[in-house]
Amino acid sequence: MQQNEYSMTNTPDVIDNTKPYFTLRWLGMRTGLVIVLALCATILAVIINEVAFTRKSNGFLSAERLSTIGDSISYAFIIVLITLMSTTLVEVIFRKPVNAIQYSLSACAMSLFYLLLTSFSELMPFGLSYLLSCIMILGMLTIYLNAITRSTKAAKVFGTVLVVEYAFIFILLCLNRFALLTGSLGIFLTLAIMMYFTIRLRVRNGELQINR
Repeated sequence: MQQNEYSMTNTPDVIDNTKPYFTLRWLGMRTGLVIVLALCATILAVIINEVAFTRKSNGFLSAERLSTIGDSISYAFIIVLITLMSTTLVEVIFRKPVNAIQYSLSACAMSLFYLLLTSFSELMPFGLSYLLSCIMILGMLTIYLNAITRSTKAAKVFGTVLVVEYAFIFILLCLNRFALLTGSLGIFLTLAIMMYFTIRLRVRNGELQINR
């Protein structure tokens, strides 16, 4: 009885190969979880944007920085969605499970990024504020995934995805006129990369596997 109770409340560190774990049903549930968490994180980011408006009204934040923060928040949903789906790919590729609570905390951390960005922007230039916020949140997420998966390689792959994402968003914020075109091309490239990594994805004995 104790063993069953443990399995219900904890994600195993090592997958039992005799029982399918990464099934299509699991993938569907993970996808649903990721979409819900991305929506929740976006709502939190919008609330933080309202806080930024209040800080601007009180004279702590300039109109230009408020506008730039608002522009960055407009990309919140796609950033959180891609990041969490990358976590799902890490689970399948490296066979390292991540549970729903850990997904949720990661989404909360990505929402916290915008609060840090707003806070730092009151005291320093936007570029420096963005850099500091990225270092704090991206570093925390990478270390967190490394601790969960106990895989340095998985953490490096995940960290690289985060750096590319947030660097790309910063470039979009600086482009203004060409932001839509660049963003569309970026989404196209991201989708192409994800397609590439899923080419070798197969279902064997009811379980998702990557052909080596």
